[in-house]
Amino acid sequence: MAHHGSYGAEIVVIPTPGMSSVSYLYRRQPTPPAAYYSAFFYVPGTIYVPPGSYLSLCHFRSSTTPDGTGVYAAWDINLYTQANGSLAAQMYDFKTDTPQSPPVVAFPTDQWVQLEVYLAKAVPTDAGTPTGGIAVWQDGKPILDRQNIATVQSSYLEWDVGGTSINIQPDPISIYVDDAAISLSRLGPDIDF
Repeated sequence: MAHHGSYGAEIVVIPTPGMSSVSYLYRRQPTPPAAYYSAFFYVPGTIYVPPGSYLSLCHFRSSTTPDGTGVYAAWDINLYTQANGSLAAQMYDFKTDTPQSPPVVAFPTDQWVQLEVYLAKAVPTDAGTPTGGIAVWQDGKPILDRQNIATVQSSYLEWDVGGTSINIQPDPISIYVDDAAISLSRLGPDIDF
């Protein structure tokens, strides 16, 4: 399946008991101090994410050192099943080990949906309030936002896009990704690739 052109990426998620399925495409190159990370996702309507599980679509890793030798998980944009059965995105902060629960905006299935994440790097500091931030738009509408925080421990940042889960039904399931981009300005869902 493709959002534009002839090809997109098929991401197969196959969790096994006690082990997550990690299926990411990633970029290991220097990234700007602040940028927009955008991709289009097609999630089938047959998907069910059981309570206590998630489907991660975007994953950011940082490092304790600028050369990337001490890599750790920093941020995720995950889908969770809500009480009404719909999916919704949440931002997961690995530093505090907590999701940020916004006002719920349903994540549509059986169609292409753009997630665009703005991440401004800022390291922890004793000299005042950090200037970093992370915000998420779904199909051009703001859904998640955290500002004036430390987002990374160094200038190293890796963006992974695809799918990861510890429990998902049906198992396995395929999701699709297309038109991934890193930009210094917002792209929005109407970008023509």
